[in-house]
Amino acid sequence: MNPRQLLLAATAIALGACAPVATIQPPVPELALPSPLATSQINMPVDAIRVAAAIVDHLQGGSGLAAGVLFSTSAGEALDRSEAVPTGFDWRDTTLLQYATRNTSTAGRIAAGRLEFADTFGRRAALLFTVEYVTAVEPIEVVNVQVATAYALEPAVTAYVMNAADLPATGSETLRSHAGLLDLAAEHGQLLREAVGEDDRMVLVFLLEQVSASADFLAGVSANQFGLGLFSDETRYINSGGFRAALIPGRFDPIETSVFVKVLFRPGQELDETERHPRVIGVFPLRQTLGKDG
Repeated sequence: MNPRQLLLAATAIALGACAPVATIQPPVPELALPSPLATSQINMPVDAIRVAAAIVDHLQGGSGLAAGVLFSTSAGEALDRSEAVPTGFDWRDTTLLQYATRNTSTAGRIAAGRLEFADTFGRRAALLFTVEYVTAVEPIEVVNVQVATAYALEPAVTAYVMNAADLPATGSETLRSHAGLLDLAAEHGQLLREAVGEDDRMVLVFLLEQVSASADFLAGVSANQFGLGLFSDETRYINSGGFRAALIPGRFDPIETSVFVKVLFRPGQELDETERHPRVIGVFPLRQTLGKDG
């Protein structure tokens, strides 16, 4: 279920996700969002906190009873079929977008929100949820729940440069793993803001948030800091559970004074076609990286 489908399932609420980063373009149009009722779970009603914790627990293989929550058979089966929390990601916080009584019952609740996750590499993931539950009994009973991945519309991006010789041989599992490549780049590479010398290099570009399979992600080299143009016929891409990376090989000449690594992104079908515009989400000047001032 994508975010737009979840939007239709929620009651009087539009749910969406966008993690903005600095760009040289106007911001991407966001899905309509209400003002959050609570931007952190410390400000949420206790029953909503318990239900959110139970959803996370169930998604990670638990029952939810540790949070004092019981799922009906249909609700449990819905979570079993839903999007999973990516491996290695820990629950960090919750944003509450809806909280109201259900069917005029003082014990019935309907809530909606966004579950935030992060891992040790600094990557982020999020899930949207809508849930109906009853508080008149203990444990709290969840009678209906829906969960969907909240794909980033303008994902955070980082880039490293490293010696090509430090990459593993073709066919290595590391070359197919977003986390493995990010770990390798952090160990052997330099962020694209530090001085390096001339050699056979590999630029590694990472999106740090999940994006949908229908999103477009391009990375390459450009002689122009602005606009969408780039050139790099040899860029290789990986997609590991919605986390994308690009590998750009080349011999970067320190004498070159106007070369940029540029990252382009276009959101996927979670937005209407009229809103799916490609834009620059990252520009990394190799001139600065290579330690040349003028």
